[in-house]
Amino acid sequence: MNIKSVFFVYVGLLSIALTHASPTSSDFTRCNKKAVAIIEICLRHNEDNCWLRSEMDYKSCRKDVIRSHQYYHNRKKAAKIQRDIQDAKNMSTNGE
Repeated sequence: MNIKSVFFVYVGLLSIALTHASPTSSDFTRCNKKAVAIIEICLRHNEDNCWLRSEMDYKSCRKDVIRSHQYYHNRKKAAKIQRDIQDAKNMSTNGE
C-alpha cells in the first residue's frame, strides 16, 4: 500500500473511533412504560417492594438498550473498517 492508502485507512479508523452511537431518550420509552406498569400492577395487588422491583427492572432494561446499541455500533464499525480496507486495496492496485 502506498502512503495515500495508509492515510485513507487511518483517517477512516479515526473518524469511526470518534463517532459513537448512543441511545436516545426515545429508545428508553419501553423501559419507562414497563417500570410504570410494574408499579401499577404491584400496587393494585398490595404487594411489597413495588418501587424496588420496578427500579430493578428499569435498570436492567436500560442496560439491555445500551448493550444493544453498543453491539449495533460495533457491527457497523467493523463493516466500515472492512470497506475502508477494501477501498484502500483497490486504490493501491489501481495506482491511485
